[in-house]
Amino acid sequence: MELFFKIIEYIEVVINGFTDPGDQANLTRDQREELVRNRKKDCRALMYIFGAIDSEVYEKIAHVTTSKEAWDCLINNYVGRDKVKKVRLQTLRRQFELL
Repeated sequence: MELFFKIIEYIEVVINGFTDPGDQANLTRDQREELVRNRKKDCRALMYIFGAIDSEVYEKIAHVTTSKEAWDCLINNYVGRDKVKKVRLQTLRRQFELL
């Protein structure tokens, strides 16, 4: 999936997110156009993420509103953090020992 986002040039929005200033009154024309482009990229990336996962995974990330939040949830659930990996490894070792 990361490769897909690199190809369609959405990877920066997915990995880093973007800053939404909220009040657009103080923005220049170029800044507004950039904001609109980033919002579209974010929405499309979120749509691609939702389309690539099954319903069980969707339930875990349905509450998110940006592609970065969805990506981070997926990374935490599937790649895991170091502590989660260690606990899983310990569990597997224990199960192996009990065989």
